[in-house]
Amino acid sequence: MIKLALLLLAVAAGIVLAWWLLCFFKYRLLKRPAVVVIQGVVTYRISDLSWSNRQRFESLMGGRKLVLEGQGPFFVASRDYAKWHPEGPLALAKKKVAMSVTLEVHPLLLGGWSRARLVFAEQINQPPTLLK
Repeated sequence: MIKLALLLLAVAAGIVLAWWLLCFFKYRLLKRPAVVVIQGVVTYRISDLSWSNRQRFESLMGGRKLVLEGQGPFFVASRDYAKWHPEGPLALAKKKVAMSVTLEVHPLLLGGWSRARLVFAEQINQPPTLLK
């Protein structure tokens, strides 16, 4: 009876460990949005979004919801930027499009994944459009 309980405990621990490793490597290795937000006239080009810049920004999140909003201009640089706006990053940088960015970190057991949601508005007084 004790051997059966220990066997079940070992199987459960193995499943939890496998799930954690899957979540960890999915978070680390798969392409995920890398977002850097800079307020003011200084902007990042796409090539400036290095690994250290991504780590520095993600460390600000601290596992909590982080909302950065303001009157702009903002510029968001990302590896996956073309998916988020059809005009592309350079057109938006020239227009100095106002936007707000919401970043969320969701725990999956001990691992986690991040989701970035971008809201763009051509003018500040205009209602923003949510891009998925």
